[in-house]
Amino acid sequence: MTRECNNPFLETLRQAAEQNWCIQPYCTTCGARDFRSALRAIGGTLGGPLANALADVNLDELTSLSKWDYAIEIAVRDLPLPGQATSLLEVWLLRADENIRFFDVVLYKLARYLPEKHPGRAQWITKGISLALQTQDFSLVESLILTLRGKAVQDEQLMTLAKQFARESKQMQRVLRNACNIETESG
Repeated sequence: MTRECNNPFLETLRQAAEQNWCIQPYCTTCGARDFRSALRAIGGTLGGPLANALADVNLDELTSLSKWDYAIEIAVRDLPLPGQATSLLEVWLLRADENIRFFDVVLYKLARYLPEKHPGRAQWITKGISLALQTQDFSLVESLILTLRGKAVQDEQLMTLAKQFARESKQMQRVLRNACNIETESG
């Protein structure tokens, strides 16, 4: 399946880089005003065209751009209708295997904030664990531990992989200690 080259979201992100717009999601100076205004212009009153552009974005092209992770966070959180973000997460979950960096960022910045009992949250976590075990991606393992917190210990394979990383990584040691109350030592 090929993606549309002239995606309005990608064009706006490129314009933001060219014009040096702020894309900090929680900027206390400008609130990423210019970028948010451009996104509203794409989406219109109900946000449908922006949601469609986000759903259809070429993930490799997106992740090659500067500050794409901030841009995704702003765009999804600012969608005007309540179901648009969860619908978008459902679409992106189907594309999980296309780009591990994208999956990791969306899990960490968006999907983990779904309510604890939301089926979409569980689906993202289940897919994330599968991808983490398959790819042994450090960042994804870290995101999953931080998402699951103490419940991470219920997944033996994930914890084994995290502990392997912790042998060489003080960062993973800190994540395990803070999120799961597990002390590990360097190898």
